[in-house]
Order: sequence, then structure tokens, then C-alpha cells
Amino acid sequence: MSCNKNCECVICGSKKLIEYDRVPSGVISHEYKKRYGIDIEKFIDGEYISMMRCAECDICFYAGAKCGDDVFYEAMYTQKGFYEKSKPEFDFAIDKIVQASPGSILDVGCGTGAFLKKLGQSFDIAGLDKNPLALAVLEREGIKIDRDEDKYDFIVSFQTVEHVESPRDFILYMKKKLNPEGLLFLSVPNRDSVYCREVFDIHNFPPHHMTLWNKSSIENMAGILGFDIVEFYFEPLRLVHYQAVLNTRRESLMRSMSSSGGIRTLVSRGLMVAGRMLDRMLAPYFIDKVSCHGHTIGVLMKVRS
Repeated sequence: MSCNKNCECVICGSKKLIEYDRVPSGVISHEYKKRYGIDIEKFIDGEYISMMRCAECDICFYAGAKCGDDVFYEAMYTQKGFYEKSKPEFDFAIDKIVQASPGSILDVGCGTGAFLKKLGQSFDIAGLDKNPLALAVLEREGIKIDRDEDKYDFIVSFQTVEHVESPRDFILYMKKKLNPEGLLFLSVPNRDSVYCREVFDIHNFPPHHMTLWNKSSIENMAGILGFDIVEFYFEPLRLVHYQAVLNTRRESLMRSMSSSGGIRTLVSRGLMVAGRMLDRMLAPYFIDKVSCHGHTIGVLMKVRS
């Protein structure tokens, strides 16, 4: 299901939209079921999901699907590694916190508090998350949970805004919670990265991700919503993503070699196995030579005065 004539951009409200891509709903449903045992049929509206690209602000968003609910995220939460204990952008955010020396910090979409635990007792910290299981962990850990009336000097949100159907409202909510001269750091998957361009990752589709961002769309969002950009962050290419790109390219090559069947198919399968073994041994030594940006882009912003 694509956008109808009343469909609007989720950031700027423009109706100048391009159907940038479309994926059969059955493919998405099958992948979630196969990998996580989760039935997502109730989040899908039609036979296919359309990725719409705004011709005004360059954000990409999905039409024909809804974002995951509490039940969906509780199921995802139980998957091993769903909440990473550390992310490369954590170090960047910590550097900026050290420089700014804020009196109070809020992590929106904090999960079980991995980033906040790094800050320890050095700052007045609080967390906010929609997952009840994650909130229960915060309470057990003694981490303060945000209240509507609270305001902060520094707000971080690591790879959360892409999960919501209305990123405009989500970002404006965080803007409202900033003290004067406060700073907001957001990170999202970078759709221009080699990983996002080439690797089919089910996490980049609804009901998990609802929007896809790049540097251009972030710059436009900041201007539309009343922010000045202080600094961008580009994640270095991580080994796990580098290997995924190599695997994707190899599989594409092997599929073309095996299309005629028979002996060529057996040879291509053997080469695939051998290639993966070589990757594990050699990729760590070559990744430093790769100049591509990694999976994630981040932005540090302040409210325009």
C-alpha cells in the first residue's frame, strides 16, 4: 500500500513524495517470523510496503505499515543482543558531555540504561523508554525515570527516532524538555552508508524502523524544527558490518555463477564457504584501509536562539 493523495511527509508536511522503493509485505513478514518468531501481520496494511522519499526535506519513511507496539518490543527485548551494552557513538556523546559539563542528562529510548550506567553517579541522570520490561530494569538499577515536567541540560537519543511513526513530534518533545542553551544528540542508521545501501537488514523495515535518514535529511530536519547543528558524527565502519557487506556482494556473485545449475552450482557453494572463512581471517586486517562511513550517523544540536 503506497501513500494516498492525503499522505504527507512525516517531518515537513510536504505532499511532494516519491515512491523510492517497495517491498512485498510477505517478504518482511517471513523474515520476522523466521528470525524472531514474531507475527507482524497486524502492522501491515497491504500487499507491499512503500518507502516514500520527500522531495522537500529528503527524509524517507514507510507507508503501508505501523510501528511496533509494546508487545512487539517486549518480544524483541527477549532477543539476545537487542540492547547493545556499548555503541561507538557512546564515546562521542561522552566527549561532548565532558566538554559541556551539563547539570542534568536524559537518555530517551534508553533501553536498560547501558549509556546511563557508564555515566554512573557523576551526573544527575534519567531515562525514558516505552518498553515496560526496560523500565522495570531501570527501577531495579536505581536509575531515575523521566517525568513530564522535568527539563535537562543535555538529552541523548541513540537510534530511537527511526522507530516512531511521528519523528517530528518525537523530536519536538525532546526540544521542549531542554533547558535554555541545552544540547540534543541524536543518532540514527545512515541510509547512505555502504551497509544500509547493500545489506538487506530486516531491522531497517517496519514495524521496527519507520524512517530512514542521511546527512541531508538531518540538516533539513534541524532547520525545519528550529535547531542549529553543532557537529555531525559519522561512525567508523564496524567489522561486523564490513563482513556483512562482503557476504552480500559474494552471495550476489555466486547466485549469478550458479544460475546454470550442475557443477557450477557446487563450485559456487564451495567458493562461498571458502570466502567466508577467508573473511574471518583477513577482514580485521583490511578494515582500517576502508574509507566508507559506518552504519550510524549522529548529530549534536542546540535550539536556535
